[in-house]
Amino acid sequence: MRHTKRFLKLTMVVSSIFASLILSGCGSKKTSNSSTAGVYGPDASGYYGGILNSSGSAGYLGDNFAWKNMNITDGATFKAFLKKAQGLCDQAYYTGGIYSCDSWTNSYFRIIYQASSTSQAQSRIMFMTYPQNTNGGSWYGYQLPSWNQFFMGSLGFPVPQNVGATRNPVALDMTTSLINNSQGFESRAYGAQDTLANKSLIQFMVRQGKVLDQAVNFEIFFEGKSFASGSLYRCNFADCR
Repeated sequence: MRHTKRFLKLTMVVSSIFASLILSGCGSKKTSNSSTAGVYGPDASGYYGGILNSSGSAGYLGDNFAWKNMNITDGATFKAFLKKAQGLCDQAYYTGGIYSCDSWTNSYFRIIYQASSTSQAQSRIMFMTYPQNTNGGSWYGYQLPSWNQFFMGSLGFPVPQNVGATRNPVALDMTTSLINNSQGFESRAYGAQDTLANKSLIQFMVRQGKVLDQAVNFEIFFEGKSFASGSLYRCNFADCR
């Protein structure tokens, strides 16, 4: 009986520590300090507000759910993009539900590409991702440390975490140059500085066409792998209606 009581007491202590680690792990995740007041991004005016559509500027919008003018072509690379460039999933050793990138494979995905009238070599791209709810209107999820992380934390040792900021949307300023014997163009940028993709190359590529065309066929690359493609049409109004 005495050994049973000790075992139960030890189990309660371990369970309490484990629960504390889970809560602290969930609460310690960094998030972007950008406001999401605007429909198209952090700032409600200028570059991040209405999509550029003046005579010397162009704005393009594409998605796989409303306009349906783009598709995800590589699910594995898409999940890597969601994890590193947007910090939306797979941020712990064990994840499930909404915290797992597997649940984001069929997400609603939207991009906005904008070319500035002040500099032909500069452009901006924005990525937005919306998870599809397949659980009857309710969300669930879990993210847990590994057993090694758990026991190290329970003994008071620091537990390293490879977690970046959550950026949804994520907006990037890009450098644009001509490719394919000047028949097309490519815009390049690394991921946001506070994300796991801050050393990962992101490319928006148009093999045939130019900025300000009414329509462009494009591909999006992450870490050298193409994961989305489609045809973007130039917006006639700032809200792309």
